[in-house]
Amino acid sequence: MIKMRYAKHGQAVSDFNARYVLERLISEAKKDFQRIMSYSTTNIFDLVMLSVAEGKIDHTHVEFWFKGKTITMDQFGRVVDDWPKGFLWNYGNIMEEILKAGFARQKEISDAIEPKSDE
Repeated sequence: MIKMRYAKHGQAVSDFNARYVLERLISEAKKDFQRIMSYSTTNIFDLVMLSVAEGKIDHTHVEFWFKGKTITMDQFGRVVDDWPKGFLWNYGNIMEEILKAGFARQKEISDAIEPKSDE
């Protein structure tokens, strides 16, 4: 069983080491290693969800924890519980901000290059 807690003071996983940490988690789970690992970065959670979606990890062998609540996922790596506020929020929010800012700037530059006609 892979048990992971998303916590402010958990271990930060470097993007460069995330796949190694994933392999270690899977290896320990196969040995029936029973402990909850605390992480403060989303990348390792994303990789576990991806591994479930790819069928490399059985979703029934994964538990996420956040603020004392167990969060489960389906066989496709999707969280099935109500998504708690603050749980793995950073990446999606930043990506949304990047897309919005990029589109706004692109429109601003495009409008400056090609002024709107008054037709």
